[in-house]
Amino acid sequence: WNTASNWSDDSIPNTTCPTVLVPMVAINKYPVLSTGPIATITNLQIDPNASVTITGNTIQIAGTITNGGIFDVTNGTVELNGTTTQNIEGKNFANAIPGENNTVQNLIISNNQGVNVASGANDTLNITGTLSFGTSSAQLTTGNNITLKSSYSATANVGVLASGNAITGNVTVERYINSGTGANNHGVSWQHL
Repeated sequence: WNTASNWSDDSIPNTTCPTVLVPMVAINKYPVLSTGPIATITNLQIDPNASVTITGNTIQIAGTITNGGIFDVTNGTVELNGTTTQNIEGKNFANAIPGENNTVQNLIISNNQGVNVASGANDTLNITGTLSFGTSSAQLTTGNNITLKSSYSATANVGVLASGNAITGNVTVERYINSGTGANNHGVSWQHL
């Protein structure tokens, strides 16, 4: 991502470009944002069979995400920092790992006009790390379609909310319980959480 010569205009994408377009290319080399500065853009469009991977870094998006390919943020962060209401869908975060579609590790809401999650069936936005707020008046409407995931290695969480932050709508919170046998495992039984 942060190598200017990888882009058609020989410059690293920023907010002066209305839409960062990632087309399918024959050489099969697609942007990976892992080291260097965070990416700050307006709109992201990933064409079918193309991909963008965010791993160990953050992409700030002030506009829309249009994904016809792969947008893998299972080990990265998306910060929504627009100045008008932004809408996202779980399917914006499609990746090549079976069972991990609709997944983002960390989601930061920094839009003071609000972010809305689509309420479509089978389009739940899964968060495996932290859901947090980057400004004290940012708000999130879940569309009853966010799940904070839990696994044997980590459980997602919600960061500190300032007095002006709000989460409107239901959020599903998972809690992993190891049901195996042995000293460190929880036996199979009925659970009330």
